[in-house]
Amino acid sequence: MGGRRRQAQHPSVAPHNYHPGPRCFAQRRVGNAECLGLRSLCQPRHWAGTVRIINDAAQVDQVLKGDILVTEITTPDFVPAMKRAAAIVTDRGGRTCHAAIVSREMGLPCIVDTIDGTTKLRDIPVATVDGGAGEVYEGDHQTKLVPQVIEIPTDANLTTKTKLYVNLADPDSAQRVAAMCVDGVGLLRVEFMIAQLGEHPRSMLESGRA
Repeated sequence: MGGRRRQAQHPSVAPHNYHPGPRCFAQRRVGNAECLGLRSLCQPRHWAGTVRIINDAAQVDQVLKGDILVTEITTPDFVPAMKRAAAIVTDRGGRTCHAAIVSREMGLPCIVDTIDGTTKLRDIPVATVDGGAGEVYEGDHQTKLVPQVIEIPTDANLTTKTKLYVNLADPDSAQRVAAMCVDGVGLLRVEFMIAQLGEHPRSMLESGRA
């Protein structure tokens, strides 16, 4: 069964471009800042903040609001830290890995598959993550970065042959997703919902509260 005819609901400007594959941008500079040359798969937007390297899910409490979460790879156990983080950098992963999917839903700058991000960033206290270009810079260079833009025609209409479904995990995003011109939810994940409980479900079961 085919999908519906869709009209662009936000006809102004999409603020960033998405680069779908691994690329190295070691030669690009922002002002006098040299790119650290991390190979990457990108999620748009940029952010400067404190670099917080996490070697194990047991350390996620170390991530504070606004930090750049740097780790080998994320799993559902990292969700509480990802909700506090303002950007994510991982050594491994791809466009459908946990970090990439969650960061898209949360609107976080994300660079995955850097290979050695945890090593290169270990002695750098503050960095700028440019998710739109897949680059990381030492220091705060947010004001020097120029977002890439895509003009969306005001009369854009799409007729899809297949139905269009979205991934949903963050309860805070439910109203925004419901307003989109989509056919439904294709994947509903529960890790964000569990994280908001503030208690492990097993504990609630054992105490007879679930």
